[in-house]
Amino acid sequence: MKKIFFVFITIVSFQYVLAQASEKKNFEIAKNVDIFNSIVKQLQVYYVDSIPMEEIVSSGIDAMLTKLDPYTNYIPESDTKDFLQMTTGEYGGIGSVISLRNSQIHIVELYENAPAHTYGLQVGDKILEVDGKSTKGLSVSEVSSMLKGTPSTTVQIVVERMGMKKPIHYSIVREKIYLNPVTYAGILPGKSNIAYIRLNSFTENCAEEVKKALQDLAKKGATSLILDLRGNGGGVINDAIAISGLFLPKGTEIVSTKGKNAEMDRSYKTSSDPLFPNLPLAILVNESSASAAEIVAGAMQDLDRGIIIGRNTYGKGVIQSTYPLPYNTNIKITIAKYYTPSGRCIQSSKHIARLASTNSDSIEHVFATQNGRVVKEGQGIMPDILVPESTLKTITYHLVSNAYFYDFVNIYTQQHATIPPIEEFAVSDDLFNQYKDYIIKQNFTYELQSEKGLQKLIETAKNEGYYDENKVYFSDLEKVLKHDINQDIIDAKEEISELLAAEIVKRYYFQRGELQQLLKNDKELKRAIEIVSDQDTYQTMLKP
Repeated sequence: MKKIFFVFITIVSFQYVLAQASEKKNFEIAKNVDIFNSIVKQLQVYYVDSIPMEEIVSSGIDAMLTKLDPYTNYIPESDTKDFLQMTTGEYGGIGSVISLRNSQIHIVELYENAPAHTYGLQVGDKILEVDGKSTKGLSVSEVSSMLKGTPSTTVQIVVERMGMKKPIHYSIVREKIYLNPVTYAGILPGKSNIAYIRLNSFTENCAEEVKKALQDLAKKGATSLILDLRGNGGGVINDAIAISGLFLPKGTEIVSTKGKNAEMDRSYKTSSDPLFPNLPLAILVNESSASAAEIVAGAMQDLDRGIIIGRNTYGKGVIQSTYPLPYNTNIKITIAKYYTPSGRCIQSSKHIARLASTNSDSIEHVFATQNGRVVKEGQGIMPDILVPESTLKTITYHLVSNAYFYDFVNIYTQQHATIPPIEEFAVSDDLFNQYKDYIIKQNFTYELQSEKGLQKLIETAKNEGYYDENKVYFSDLEKVLKHDINQDIIDAKEEISELLAAEIVKRYYFQRGELQQLLKNDKELKRAIEIVSDQDTYQTMLKP
């Protein structure tokens, strides 16, 4: 009887402690919210100048959330449309990409068959006015908001175009813009049985787009697939499960989630029989492949269903849910972590929450695939075949970052109404020389890091009194390090020609054409082709 009484008292005491802890926690929350509200009220009453209250409060919320992981975000009413666009792939507008160049808003990309394209706007056009309002001094986001709007409404746009003396006026009817997440799908040139699909994002219904593309390619004779998830930042988890279900048996667990609350613990399994259960599969990933893209890659690797090629993925192994707040605002909160079929946490240790203590999920552990191959966690998804990243030469980097490809191609497109088909197009020696001459005439210059370092060294030597007696040596170093722009361009001919070709093709064949052009010399793609073309090598790689 005494034992029972003691156990009863222990349970009651434990519950009392828990209740006290909960009550203390609730008090702390209420206290701090009350303090925050009081500060806002006092500022509003006594601060010497007028206060942009919405901006201040929004900044305060953002500052609070920066103490957590990078994915827990406040979504003000002004950003709600953009958020919906990211998750659905749809918005109302004219279908263009704009950028700020030399203090002017430029159209830098058009979506094929969208209003901006069909009404006659061109890449390179400078937007002067939108609905009678000048764009001078406006940001890209401000002009973008002016261009977007309800489908079937009209927007008035005035642009300045190269070669035209007067501005051009357009009256364009906005449409619902749908960005197909399948950027390009096709049989690879010269490879009659290898299908290629580039999936740009995991927006709603993207699985259906992938399914339709793959069924069409199968009818054309495809007997293997390269699924390109490079640069895919993720999105809707259900579509990641559905895409995985095209290749894996019904009822296969693709990913599981674990959170603070039990309702966040879930197992996501395929819900239908696979359409392509035996299709050899290679998946391309890189450091920008994240979230849902990592779920697909991780499942295919853990279940030995495909070969992963490229570079370590980003490592976003957490799931967010969006909750409504007052006045059409929302908050996106990290509620759980992703785990692959082998039990790996996808989250990289580089992206753990700043206030969270490092736990076992952020430390590298070893796991095994279904066949017994060793896989690790803590660094996103590590490829089965690592292909190092290509780096641009210094001069090429500066040509890209200063828009010298963009500016030259603006001139080129004014002089060429059409170009050959993508399969036949290439930058000739004559075209390359035209580009080189253009660059030199623009007085293009750039500074090497070695040159910057030498100038710092000279300044230090002068300050310390060593320059004059070593002036000859410094002079010799300056001569050695001085670069010849003309020769630098020639030395970088291969990569300059490749980027120039992509920029030209994009103007005539849009985003899909740019991708096709870049795939011609893609190292990761070539490695994937080698793997799926050799079934003995493919099967061997899936074994321990």
